[in-house]
Amino acid sequence: MLFDLGLSIGGYVTMAGRKDNVLIPTGWTIASSVVVAFVFCYTVALFVYFWLGRSRHLYGPEERRLLLAPAICTLPLLVRHVEPLIFVGTADLFWNQVVGNGFVYLFMILIPEVIIIAVSIWCIRGVEPLPKERKNTGGEGHLELSSSASHGRPPSGQDPPQQERYQLRRRATP
Repeated sequence: MLFDLGLSIGGYVTMAGRKDNVLIPTGWTIASSVVVAFVFCYTVALFVYFWLGRSRHLYGPEERRLLLAPAICTLPLLVRHVEPLIFVGTADLFWNQVVGNGFVYLFMILIPEVIIIAVSIWCIRGVEPLPKERKNTGGEGHLELSSSASHGRPPSGQDPPQQERYQLRRRATP
């Protein structure tokens, strides 16, 4: 997204010499909107890839809950990204976020962002926290993260590459 930041800075610098309405989109704004639309499409493609992996039983219950966040947020995120694209495409100040219609801003910007934040928080809060690491105190050993495949046991009767669960085990320190 540094590229998008560079486009925004370039657009701001060129606005200093502009005589007409500074809120009308420029080539810099159009290029920045194309970059944001591309990143959105890329994000949706990644989500579809991981969602299709869900049917192959690659995820546990916590990963499935985390996968709900982009599933629920895809539509509000699409609505959120369409409004600036409409403004850039039409150059109509009705769609402008600064001087445009307040109801458009409310229903196409603010409410989708609130939904996205609320759903993300709900999904993250439903996941158990990772176990805390303990400092090595004397000769009693410390906890390490190890794969169940390294113990010589097959992981729950499935192929080892498909379901490799990690667990904490105590390792003696030398």
